[in-house]
Amino acid sequence: MSKKVNPRRQPASKADVKRAELRGRDDGIKFASALFLMALRDKEGFDLEALQKVWKEVGDLADSIAEGYCSIEDLHTVLESEAGAKIVGGIALE
Repeated sequence: MSKKVNPRRQPASKADVKRAELRGRDDGIKFASALFLMALRDKEGFDLEALQKVWKEVGDLADSIAEGYCSIEDLHTVLESEAGAKIVGGIALE
Protein backbone atom coordinates (compact mmCIF):
# COMPACT_ATOMS: atom_id res chain seq x y z
CA MET A 1 0.00 0.00 0.00
CA SER A 2 1.41 3.37 -0.97
CA LYS A 3 1.80 6.23 1.43
CA LYS A 4 -0.76 9.05 1.25
CA VAL A 5 0.63 12.35 0.07
CA ASN A 6 -0.69 15.61 1.43
CA PRO A 7 -2.19 17.39 -1.60
CA ARG A 8 -1.33 20.81 -0.07
CA ARG A 9 2.35 19.97 0.37
CA GLN A 10 4.65 22.19 -1.64
CA PRO A 11 8.34 21.37 -1.83
CA ALA A 12 10.59 24.13 -0.53
CA SER A 13 13.69 25.20 -2.39
CA LYS A 14 16.92 26.12 -0.60
CA ALA A 15 16.10 29.75 -1.34
CA ASP A 16 12.67 29.34 0.30
CA VAL A 17 14.27 27.81 3.39
CA LYS A 18 16.90 30.58 3.55
CA ARG A 19 14.19 33.26 3.19
CA ALA A 20 12.18 31.67 6.00
CA GLU A 21 15.30 31.47 8.17
CA LEU A 22 16.10 35.16 7.61
CA ARG A 23 12.49 36.17 8.21
CA GLY A 24 12.44 34.18 11.46
CA ARG A 25 15.70 35.74 12.60
CA ASP A 26 14.50 39.24 11.77
CA ASP A 27 11.16 38.65 13.52
CA GLY A 28 13.01 37.38 16.60
CA ILE A 29 15.27 40.42 16.66
CA LYS A 30 12.30 42.80 16.30
CA PHE A 31 10.45 40.95 19.08
CA ALA A 32 13.38 41.03 21.51
CA SER A 33 14.20 44.65 20.63
CA ALA A 34 10.64 45.80 21.23
CA LEU A 35 10.54 44.06 24.62
CA PHE A 36 13.89 45.49 25.66
CA LEU A 37 13.15 49.06 24.54
CA MET A 38 9.60 49.02 25.92
CA ALA A 39 10.87 47.95 29.35
CA LEU A 40 13.35 50.83 29.33
CA ARG A 41 10.64 53.26 28.21
CA ASP A 42 7.86 52.04 30.49
CA LYS A 43 9.75 51.11 33.65
CA GLU A 44 12.77 53.41 33.53
CA GLY A 45 11.21 56.42 31.77
CA PHE A 46 13.68 56.53 28.87
CA ASP A 47 12.78 59.13 26.25
CA LEU A 48 13.54 58.82 22.53
CA GLU A 49 17.01 60.31 22.91
CA ALA A 50 17.96 57.87 25.69
CA LEU A 51 16.51 54.92 23.75
CA GLN A 52 18.51 55.93 20.67
CA LYS A 53 21.68 56.20 22.76
CA VAL A 54 21.15 52.69 24.17
CA TRP A 55 20.31 51.35 20.70
CA LYS A 56 23.53 52.85 19.29
CA GLU A 57 25.53 51.13 22.03
CA VAL A 58 23.78 47.83 21.27
CA GLY A 59 24.69 48.28 17.60
CA ASP A 60 28.30 49.06 18.51
CA LEU A 61 28.49 45.88 20.61
CA ALA A 62 27.00 43.85 17.76
CA ASP A 63 29.60 45.30 15.39
CA SER A 64 32.39 44.45 17.84
CA ILE A 65 31.19 40.85 17.97
CA ALA A 66 30.84 40.65 14.19
CA GLU A 67 34.37 42.01 13.73
CA GLY A 68 35.81 39.55 16.26
CA TYR A 69 36.84 42.07 18.92
CA CYS A 70 34.76 40.25 21.54
CA SER A 71 32.24 37.43 21.83
CA ILE A 72 28.88 36.84 23.45
CA GLU A 73 30.72 34.76 26.04
CA ASP A 74 32.90 37.80 26.82
CA LEU A 75 29.78 39.89 27.42
CA HIS A 76 28.36 37.19 29.72
CA THR A 77 31.63 37.11 31.67
CA VAL A 78 31.69 40.90 32.11
CA LEU A 79 28.03 41.04 33.15
CA GLU A 80 28.60 38.34 35.74
CA SER A 81 31.88 39.71 37.13
CA GLU A 82 30.93 43.41 37.15
CA ALA A 83 27.19 43.34 37.84
CA GLY A 84 26.65 39.89 39.31
CA ALA A 85 24.17 39.19 36.50
CA LYS A 86 24.34 35.65 35.16
CA ILE A 87 22.21 34.94 32.09
CA VAL A 88 20.49 31.58 32.59
CA GLY A 89 18.69 29.78 29.79
CA GLY A 90 18.97 32.80 27.53
CA ILE A 91 16.09 34.69 29.13
CA ALA A 92 16.56 34.89 32.89
CA LEU A 93 19.04 36.60 35.15
CA GLU A 94 20.31 34.83 38.23
